[in-house]
Amino acid sequence: MSTDRHATEHQQTTEESTPDDELSPELAAQLETLRAENERLRSSYARARQSQYRQTAIGFAAVGLVATIGALVFPSTRTILLALGGTGVFAAVLTWFVTPERFVSASVGDAVYEALARNHERLCRELGLTDRRIYVPTTDPATGVRLFVPQQTPFEIPDADDLSALFVTTDEATTRGVALRPTGETLFGEFESALSGSLADTPGEVATQVREAVVEQFEIADAVELDLDRADGRLTVSTTASVYGDLGRFDHPIVSITAVALARGLDRPVRAELAGEENVATLRWEPAETESDE
Repeated sequence: MSTDRHATEHQQTTEESTPDDELSPELAAQLETLRAENERLRSSYARARQSQYRQTAIGFAAVGLVATIGALVFPSTRTILLALGGTGVFAAVLTWFVTPERFVSASVGDAVYEALARNHERLCRELGLTDRRIYVPTTDPATGVRLFVPQQTPFEIPDADDLSALFVTTDEATTRGVALRPTGETLFGEFESALSGSLADTPGEVATQVREAVVEQFEIADAVELDLDRADGRLTVSTTASVYGDLGRFDHPIVSITAVALARGLDRPVRAELAGEENVATLRWEPAETESDE
């Protein structure tokens, strides 16, 4: 899709610099060609993705059909084969009819996130806030996990009631700052609904669940590596080919979903730190006494 992106960028630059009616005939013709090629590439990409879903559905249907025929030929295993056949047919129907009709490219998602990240970073600078990022779980389901950015250091975690407001203006200066809804809180609902069981309550299991979701479910990174130190309450996350760029950006989706899941699973605040390397971030929490023995 690099050709698609380059064509789009060239098209946007040309349109911003010179109106269409002021272009020479040659440049106008080239612009129209680029627009047509851009549209063709987008349509081709959408058809390719839809074709993959259709082929998967056909594969499921074939498995179901073969298993159903096998149930007639091999009576001794009829129950198992009929169950397999029914599962295959159901998966085929589900895959065929839930095929997405619209696909959003990674560059579009990154552009939207970049604007939000820059606005939040500017907000923190204008308010004179620190560079600390703490993901705090609350007991209120409507509030969920909040990203608290303190006004000063040292600081203390505000009460859950105070975190429900955007600007935390308590009587104590050490608990003042802003409380934002993190991107990971929004993703957490999709992540949790896809779990085969419940959210784990140990750091290693939570981190493994999140890694599988980031790579397989959300597909926002090719690979995620984890370095866990339970006794120290530390998890270092590094990625390969992250869709949203460097993990050091404000409330990066991968860092955010990991921190939110840890905060919920461990039921304690999680602090995000930059590791000083590109695509590397460190999450810290207060370890429980039993975790040092795991």
